[in-house]
Amino acid sequence: MNTLLDNDLYKFTMMQAVWLKYPKTPVRYQFINRRQEDVFTEEAVDLIRERIARLADCCLTGEELKFLAELPFIHADFIEFLRSFKLHAKDVKVEFKDGQLVLWTEGKWVDTILWEVPLMAIISETYFEVVDQDWKSDVDAYAERTREKGMRLTDAGCDFFEFGTRRRRSYAYQDAVVGAFKAVGGTLGGTSNLHFAMKHGLPPIGTMAHEWIMGHAGLGKVETANQAALDAWLEVYQGQLDTALTDTYTTEFFLKNIRGRLARTYDALRHDSECPFEFTDKVLQFYTDEGIDATEKGIVFSDSLNVDKAIAINRHVAGRTKTWFGIGTHFTNDFADSRALNIVIKLYEVDGVKVAKISDNPIKASGDPLAVQRSLEAIQPVAG
Repeated sequence: MNTLLDNDLYKFTMMQAVWLKYPKTPVRYQFINRRQEDVFTEEAVDLIRERIARLADCCLTGEELKFLAELPFIHADFIEFLRSFKLHAKDVKVEFKDGQLVLWTEGKWVDTILWEVPLMAIISETYFEVVDQDWKSDVDAYAERTREKGMRLTDAGCDFFEFGTRRRRSYAYQDAVVGAFKAVGGTLGGTSNLHFAMKHGLPPIGTMAHEWIMGHAGLGKVETANQAALDAWLEVYQGQLDTALTDTYTTEFFLKNIRGRLARTYDALRHDSECPFEFTDKVLQFYTDEGIDATEKGIVFSDSLNVDKAIAINRHVAGRTKTWFGIGTHFTNDFADSRALNIVIKLYEVDGVKVAKISDNPIKASGDPLAVQRSLEAIQPVAG
């Protein structure tokens, strides 16, 4: 099914902020296949091109716009902008080279920001339809396993969200997953996917991604990107959607940047790369040092989670702060003999300035090599 709402909420929230603050800023995004041994075929790449063209024909329907308008943080003027919005296939450049998919997206930030998530879903679905066919499809059995996951998380007291759009096996599998979780209920808090939230009557979940902070590094500098991005977010959302992503330029650097006002203003932090146990203890110590009651704050864990890992983290936290678990690939692409792709699409350039994501895990660093080096130098303590 082709719809612009088959996308994660954080793309629309960031899009609204870009539309309000940086409507003319040009950007460029890069597709990265982290496992080069997962090769593509010319047939798969041709089908990816076709599916990109079909998505570019979509507009939001009246019913979809009404759903978005009912979200308390979406502005009425932004809904009017979206009424005629369409993606442009010409902004996505696709090549097949030496067994690999080469893909770049380029244009105005506001025009291209919605491409990332559906592009990744298209790439993943096409790969498992055309390239890796050595797996058995049984949606009903998968839904039953999903219900078991939901019941285990609920029994363990883990509040969780479905975050699986980007690397899903297929639309049908994600639909089955969300439906299965809805049937279980329990501690499910919602889904990041706007289309499935609307279809299944669940809360849509999301705030910002690394892209928002990387963008401010390009528009300003790495040293001030965290503060600039979080302050700009507050201007747009006025205290709503107040979960901040920590690891764009390492969590250590982030925590130094948010001491005082921002630490008190943002109610939750999102974890996405460092050891989750060490991250928890680091954040709790930070709140203690800042004189902040950690039980009034929270952490959203979202790094390569599965049920067992979420339960272990929840036990480690032991009520010292609020916790939520955003689980993606383990929900929508969990096949024993056919592993999910390890792919990302990251912001590469903003207004002519190359940018990088450093992360707490060196494997997750991305961007132009010189931009990576400049970012590393910027976040190092000043010598002497």
